[in-house]
Amino acid sequence: MLENALKNMFAYKELSLSEGETLSINESFYYIQNGIVHGTFGNKVPVKFECSQNEIFGLRQLIDNNFEIKTLQIKKSIKLLSFHHQDFTEMLQGTDKNIVIFLKSLIQHGTF
Repeated sequence: MLENALKNMFAYKELSLSEGETLSINESFYYIQNGIVHGTFGNKVPVKFECSQNEIFGLRQLIDNNFEIKTLQIKKSIKLLSFHHQDFTEMLQGTDKNIVIFLKSLIQHGTF
């Protein structure tokens, strides 16, 4: 359901990576179709995280710099959908402010 919603809202690119490979988080956020990724985030004290199928990572840092992903590695071969931060930002700018606040709250409590 979430995958289809993201695909309908934003342009995306499909990626496949193998165990041990690294992924650079530049200007994108990612939806995991299958596989596992782990890494660290945070500017002061690194915090470990792990994400797997049907989860999103890289979106929270767009809203809060304190959650910038510092390291990222593929733990189990993975298939991802990659979405550009700019597309998400543009969508927020054209959305009612109350909905934006709601979306940001969901992101802060449910993604890395």
